[in-house]
Amino acid sequence: MGDHEMDESLYEVTFSGEIQEGAKLDEVKARIGKMFKADEVTIARLFSGKRIVIKKNLSAEAADKYSIAFAKAGAICDLTLVPADTAPTDDQAARTAPSAPPPAAPKPAPRCRKARRASRNALREPH
Repeated sequence: MGDHEMDESLYEVTFSGEIQEGAKLDEVKARIGKMFKADEVTIARLFSGKRIVIKKNLSAEAADKYSIAFAKAGAICDLTLVPADTAPTDDQAARTAPSAPPPAAPKPAPRCRKARRASRNALREPH
């Protein structure tokens, strides 16, 4: 255990093809495809209904940028806290799915869910 473990919470962003209520699937696919510069085969895989890991080992701030980008595209992604002892190397994360730098956004996404595998207290700073 390191002294600064709480400062290094890592997240993974996953997508299962879910879109926001009222969004049109074709439009969401087009926006997601543009965001990742993805071809039709990759888009079909992303919207297959299977859980696809988009990016791993992200800081909370970086993960939020992805969730905001997905929300703006009309899609719903999941952010999962990854326990530090099971986090894969950057090399493994780079091979999981196509990735593009997420666009910057000023406010949190209203539609992304955060699933936590570790205790909620792990995200809080000590009093």
